[in-house]
Order: sequence, then C-alpha cells, then structure tokens
Amino acid sequence: MKIVSRLGAMIIITLIFTGCGGTNWQEEGNVSEEEAAFVEEYRQIWEESLDSQNFSIMEPYYIINSHGYHADRRHHQELTAARYQEEQQGEPELTKEVNDAGKERIRADVNLLVTEYGETAEDAVSRYYYIEEAGGEMKMEAVGRRQSD
Repeated sequence: MKIVSRLGAMIIITLIFTGCGGTNWQEEGNVSEEEAAFVEEYRQIWEESLDSQNFSIMEPYYIINSHGYHADRRHHQELTAARYQEEQQGEPELTKEVNDAGKERIRADVNLLVTEYGETAEDAVSRYYYIEEAGGEMKMEAVGRRQSD
C-alpha cells in the first residue's frame, strides 16, 4: 500500500542524513514552546496541503530553493499522485536531538491515520524537523520521515 510514500521517505531520509554532517543523533534539552508551535502549525498546513493537493500553501514555511524545499515538493507530488492523506492522532512526542557535527533537529513521534489509494490504516511514524532562522523567522530547512514497519 505504501510503496510510493516509503520510497520517497527513504530517499528524503538518505539525503538529509548525508547532507547534515553526521548520523550519531543524541537527545539534547527540551523543545521550546516556539519550536513546538512552529512544528504543530507546519504539520496542520502539511495535512491541509495534501488534502487540497496544493504545495504552494507550504512555501511560506520553507527556505525557498533549498534542497529540503525541493525534496519535500517532489515528495508532496508523489503523495498527491497516490491520493495520500494523513491525519495526526493525538499529541506528538517532541524531542530535540543534536548530531556529532552539532546539527539540531526536532523528532516528532506520532500516530497517523493514513489514506492512500482509498485504503485507510493507522501508522506510527517519526518526523525529523530541521529548522533554521531566516529573515527573523523560523523556516523549515528539511523534513525527514521514518515509518514503522
């Protein structure tokens, strides 16, 4: 059922790990209220963009023309072609992580109600949000995704 989305997710995760200078991630500190609010707002707009099949509503959240922007835009196209929709079930568990190169990310462990090609299932996933400051605002540099097996 999830061949297209799993393939896209694997590609994105591989690109992020190779582009972020290290893969040894450790928990570090707490996620700030501002970061948590940004991640939640981003997630809501992501779900809406899949529903409406319109990635352009996501653009204000990204560093435009970054590698992460283009990767997520391609991933969005793959998902909408599969008529993929998702709805978060409950509150995510947010964890701040840092790798051996000093790069930070926020890991969100969530349960999703996923509809793809007309079939619906529940799926536990981890999302990795790489957030940067750009123009005095929080922006998404990239999003990594890992689905449970």
